Amino acid sequence: MWYHNMLGTIRRVTALALVCLLAGMCGIPVMSEAKSRDTWKVGNDEVQIDGYYDDWKDFPVTDITYKSDNGYCIHEGNIYSDGDDLYVHVSMDELYRNQMMFHSFVLRVNDKETAIPILGVKEDGSIDWDVPIYGEMPEGTHKNLAVFLGYYTPCDSSVAFTVYDKEHSVHTKGDEIEFRIRMKDIAKYFNIEEDSIDTIAVYNPNIGAEALICAGSSTAPMAGAAAGFVLVLGVTGIRKFRRKKEMVR
Repeated sequence: MWYHNMLGTIRRVTALALVCLLAGMCGIPVMSEAKSRDTWKVGNDEVQIDGYYDDWKDFPVTDITYKSDNGYCIHEGNIYSDGDDLYVHVSMDELYRNQMMFHSFVLRVNDKETAIPILGVKEDGSIDWDVPIYGEMPEGTHKNLAVFLGYYTPCDSSVAFTVYDKEHSVHTKGDEIEFRIRMKDIAKYFNIEEDSIDTIAVYNPNIGAEALICAGSSTAPMAGAAAGFVLVLGVTGIRKFRRKKEMVR
């Protein structure tokens, strides 16, 4: 029974991947249904960049798998824009044995992209090169960080990065990050009008190949998540199945 169910799942995922691939070949972005602003409120609050990540629990999730240091690692990410700000959240798999490489995120807007390094900052907003972003962050939630557009244009941003276990031992929760960037600053950097933004994608090549994608326009909130490399979806399904099977053993 499980074998037939798995085959059916693989067929459905493969079919979806092929549709997405054909859409990409035809120049049609892979879109998620735009939600109203109220849909993404948690109680009376929207997403807060505060190191408490429960407000992401009802958002669509993208699995991020490729290039992990462990073949069973399946990281998770979410993305959202309310038209004023872009919000991103990434949670590392518990099997990942290193600190998240959060300094190497990339932002793609329509057909242009730039690096968006996350770096330590001083109280005045200038870069603090003494903040150990490459693997020596102590346990706890760190907010003395900021997003920079390119190398290194400051923008209106906020960041919360949490290290649950400095040793990154197996079966302890992996690192987690959430950050916000002002949409006006994104448009200004790319020298485009805000209402001309159709698709925003964020990915990190040091974490995985899949991109978190917002599709829509700045005149209406954008919400959703889709794989940047859609053919990886089939592999993701198989990895999930194998991982669960290993855990059962």
